[in-house]
Amino acid sequence: MAANTLSSASTHAFNKSNWKVTGIISNAINPGWVIVLTFPLITLWRWLDKKGLEPSTPAKMVFGMVLTALAFFVFFIAAKIGEASVPPGATPTHSRCRPFGCLALTAY
Repeated sequence: MAANTLSSASTHAFNKSNWKVTGIISNAINPGWVIVLTFPLITLWRWLDKKGLEPSTPAKMVFGMVLTALAFFVFFIAAKIGEASVPPGATPTHSRCRPFGCLALTAY
C-alpha cells in the first residue's frame, strides 16, 4: 500500500489494527458517517423548532463539542481495552487495537 494514499490516522490504524482495509475505504468512513448522521440531526432540529425548543447556534456548538469529547472518551476506552489484550512480555506499543475502536471513533 502506498504511504501517500493514507493520512497519519489511517496509517496508524492500518499498522495497529488486525482489520486491514485500503486507505481509500478507511478515509471514506468518516465522511460516510457525516452524511448518514446529518439527516437525523436535521430531523431533530426541525422537531425542536416546531415545539419552539430549538437551541441557539452557540448551544448547538456546545452540543458538538460534547459529542467530540465523548468520541475521545470512546478512544480512551478502546486504547485501554487494546492495552489489556497485550500478550505477556510484549510492550503496549506493539499491541493491536480492535477494529471496533476504529469504527466507534468514526461515528462521532
